[in-house]
Amino acid sequence: MDAVEKKMLQDFWDHHIVSVVREARKLAKKYKANDEIVWLGALLHDVSLTIDRNHHDEKSAKIAYDMLIKEGFDKKTAQIVKNIALRHRCRKYKPQTLEEKIVKMLKEAGIKI
Repeated sequence: MDAVEKKMLQDFWDHHIVSVVREARKLAKKYKANDEIVWLGALLHDVSLTIDRNHHDEKSAKIAYDMLIKEGFDKKTAQIVKNIALRHRCRKYKPQTLEEKIVKMLKEAGIKI
C-alpha cells in the first residue's frame, strides 16, 4: 500500500467511520436501541469499501458476519450486524429493526454512508 492509499484509508476512517459510530451511538441512546449492536453495525457497515465499491452493502454484510464469528460473537449478533450492513443503503433491502433504521437515519441526516 502506497502513501496515497494509506492517507485515503485514514481519511475514510477519520471522517466517515468515526463520525458514523459517534452519531449512531447518540441515536442508540436517544431511541433506547441496543448500543453494542448499533456500535458494531456502524463500525462495520462499510468494511468492504477499502476493497471494492461495487455492491459494497452486500460485500460488507458478508465480511462483517465472518469477522464477528471469527472473533467469537454468537451467530445471532453476527446476523443482526450483517443485516445492518446489508440494509444501510436501502438498495434491495429495507431497514426493519430499530438498529438498522438508526444507521439508515444517518444517511438521511447528511452523514455520508
